[in-house]
Order: sequence, then C-alpha cells, then structure tokens
Amino acid sequence: MTISELNTTLQQLRLHFNGTLKENQDSLRTILETLSDLVDSLAQAKVKTINWKYHSETLVNKIIFTSYSIIQLSEGYVMRSYKTKDFKVDVTDYQSIYILTRAMIENYVTLCYIYNNDLSEEEKLFRFKLWEVSGLISRQNFSGKNEDYQNKKEEEKVTIDKIMEEIKGMEEYAKLDKTKLNKLSTYGLPRLDSWQQLIRKGNLRKDIIGNCYSLFSNYAHSEYLSIIQVGQSSMNSKNGDNIGNIQASLTVVRIINSMTIHYYATHFKAAELVYNTFPGSIRNAVEIARKIGEENTAPNKVFMPAAGDVLI
Repeated sequence: MTISELNTTLQQLRLHFNGTLKENQDSLRTILETLSDLVDSLAQAKVKTINWKYHSETLVNKIIFTSYSIIQLSEGYVMRSYKTKDFKVDVTDYQSIYILTRAMIENYVTLCYIYNNDLSEEEKLFRFKLWEVSGLISRQNFSGKNEDYQNKKEEEKVTIDKIMEEIKGMEEYAKLDKTKLNKLSTYGLPRLDSWQQLIRKGNLRKDIIGNCYSLFSNYAHSEYLSIIQVGQSSMNSKNGDNIGNIQASLTVVRIINSMTIHYYATHFKAAELVYNTFPGSIRNAVEIARKIGEENTAPNKVFMPAAGDVLI
C-alpha cells in the first residue's frame, strides 16, 4: 500500500464517523456492551450446541476483550523522564492500536472462516478440525522442562493423531493439494488461504477493511512504510493527525463489533430477542457501521435511521 492509498483509506473512514474522540469512545463502549449482552443471552437462555461450535463464543469474547484494550489505549498515557522529573508528555500510541486492531480483524475473519458462512456443516467441521489440530501441533514445538507440561504434550500427541485420522476420513481432505498436505502434517494448516485471501472472499469491504489490514500489518511487522509514517508523525495526544489515526482505528473496531452483533442476532433466537429490546438508536448505529463495513454494500449507499430515532 502506498502512502497515497493509505491516506485515502483513512480519509474515507473519517468521513463516516467524524465526532470527537470522546464521542467515538463512548459510542464504541455502547456497542461493546450490546455485543456482551447478546453473548450473555445465550448463557441466560441455556442454549446448548455441539462442542466444536462453542469456540465461536470464545472468538467473539476475544473481539470484545481486544476492543476494550483498544479503547483503553486510546485514552493515552503520560511519558516521563527518570532524570528530568518535571518532564512529561501526553502520548496516545496509535501504532499499538493499529496492531491490536489488526489482531481483531483476524479474529473476526476466523469467526467467518469457520462459523459465519454459507458452507455446509461438513465443510465447517472440516475447517474447524484443521484449525484445532494446527493449534495443538504448534504447541508440540514449544519447549519446556516442567513435568506437567511434558505430560500435557504427550496427551496432546494422542489427541493430534485422533484428529488427524478424523480429518483424513473427511471428503474435503482429498481436495487438499500436496503443498497443503505437507504443511498440515509438519506445521499445521489453520487456514486454507492467507489472511488477505480470506478478507477478499469474506463479507468485509476490501477497499476499507482490506486496505486497513495491510496498513496495520506494516506496523505489526515493522515494515519500512510504517517506520516512515512513525518518523513523520507525532504520538502527542493533542496532535490532530494522531487523533485522526486513532479515530480511523476506532471506526474499524466499531464496524467489526457491529458485524459480530449482526451475526449473533441472525444466528441465535435468544440473541435476536434480546437485541430487539435495545433502543432504535443503538440498533441504527450498529446497522450503519455494519453496512459501511460489508462488501455487498454500495460505497455511496447511506443507511437511513427510522423516523424519530437518534444515533448514538
């Protein structure tokens, strides 16, 4: 991504949500509280499901936790000097916010890759099994002399063999090419495609979320473009460009949380019933953010709130 493309994407995000930083933080908290209530609604209704589907809730909880951490970082902190006691600078670290937002995008993409899609139950289960066994294979490569840890690894070796046998018995396994088969047996194969490929194939806007993911990845990997940007920018909490960068990230976070709310409200009746009790202002705010982030929404299409409703 060039600097020109980067700036275009950030400007596009700022057009959608142009309130103050405080207003955006407060609005995002409301959406997070809404999503948390929908997650809790399944527990309150004692919704039961098969074991491999329980992890969808854990993925959603991870989105919630990461979002709260991003809000906390957006509050800023004071940088001080050990030798010069009266020195202090109010800092808001947009770089770390970018990195956490990237992780949250990957979390949502994983949710869609395994659960939130139009695939058959067999294909979803196959993807879950690949994801599951790949995580266990990765842990086999961790070192540790603790006896309990070693015993755990030995137990998981048996589990890995069992899951691999299940995978080999699935119809989808025969469709894997040689490269993927080798990777699966050696390192694991948590996803059949790269993150960018999954974003392109999923329901996220490529020109917004896809571009932002590329930008955030540059910061996560300390690529040269990110170093240029850091060198040319300020992390002072009062700097307008810095605030703009943070606002853009909060917009992405709002979009991902709103799309997750939509997933819950359309897949679980208990969550739908609870969601419909929320004020129209909240539901409209969620719907606007979701439509901005969805790939099948025309870029210039504007979602109109219901008459008399006020957006949060």
